[in-house]
Amino acid sequence: MKKPTINTDLRIVDQSRTMSAFEVDFACQEARITIHFEQTSESPSAWRVKAKGRSRVGADPTTATSTAPTKLDALRATAAEWRSGPDDPSFDWEAMESLLNTVRAL
Repeated sequence: MKKPTINTDLRIVDQSRTMSAFEVDFACQEARITIHFEQTSESPSAWRVKAKGRSRVGADPTTATSTAPTKLDALRATAAEWRSGPDDPSFDWEAMESLLNTVRAL
């Protein structure tokens, strides 16, 4: 059975940056997810993306992490790992990607 997708009213609620990393917090109804982007220490041209979030208040958090040559590839790999998880519904990763492009984060 396909998991429901959370996509209604997805918005960026916070952003933070350091010299080599940045985070973007998304909210959608009761769901929250934080996407952390950082250059890897092993290869400065590679990116690690970690997603941590929950589908509703009180739910256990879900996490997914991937590394790839570009921020976009790492984000997409993290999305694929997230979707393979057993419990949380899938966030609308394409909408997140679009919002990240809007704020020039990718």
